[in-house]
Amino acid sequence: MGKSWLYYFLELHACGVAETAKDVIEAIDDENYSTTFRVIEGHLLEKYKDFDATVQVTPKKDGGSLVHWTVKYEKASKEAPDAKGIIQLVTDMTKDLDAHLIEQA
Repeated sequence: MGKSWLYYFLELHACGVAETAKDVIEAIDDENYSTTFRVIEGHLLEKYKDFDATVQVTPKKDGGSLVHWTVKYEKASKEAPDAKGIIQLVTDMTKDLDAHLIEQA
């Protein structure tokens, strides 16, 4: 498993609210086709103590791939919302990417 310290900024529009996040790619696993991200700065850390996401792509035998996201977070307080809006955003982005790749094939 390789490590990368690539930092990047995101502007998320979940639940109609624009939020920023500075992420770092913590791990790239070429063998398992996965990448793990950790939020290190931004609005998300006002709501969550920790926020990590892993995306894994598994090739299918008959072509195409399955994409599996794992999101781990700890709320900063009891009042902090669940991450449903962000999870929906990631789901929508994955579907949009899928549609784009199918269109390009």
